[in-house]
Amino acid sequence: MSVLTKGLAMDFIRQGRSDMAITSIWPAVAIESAATEFRSSGDAEVKKDLRKPTIFSDAILAMLEAPAGEVNGLIDTDEDFLRRRKGVRDFAKYSVVEGAVPRRIMPAEFPVLEVAEQEDEGRRVDSTKLFGKARL
Repeated sequence: MSVLTKGLAMDFIRQGRSDMAITSIWPAVAIESAATEFRSSGDAEVKKDLRKPTIFSDAILAMLEAPAGEVNGLIDTDEDFLRRRKGVRDFAKYSVVEGAVPRRIMPAEFPVLEVAEQEDEGRRVDSTKLFGKARL
């Protein structure tokens, strides 16, 4: 997904679409869900490592409010985006278990996915003209 994000972001730039952005956002900590509920089966120790889904929705809303040029091609976690872009410092309200400090499951930094050759897009081919109009 992250490589796709970078590729589509580059396409937006090449097409002059400065009003559009594509991003990839990942949870920094496991998020409470039906799957984690099934796994934990009420185990309070497991729940200490979970955050409420509202952290993810808060991060998504903040991304939607950001200028497209600033977030196009961005790969980030919910926590790090809220910290850097919205100044959030206290994430306690997102913990499922009050007072718990959930264990982070994502790296502090994602690997750089750009390559020297990315500016060379090769020869453009319009497949709709090559094969005619698609039939549905």
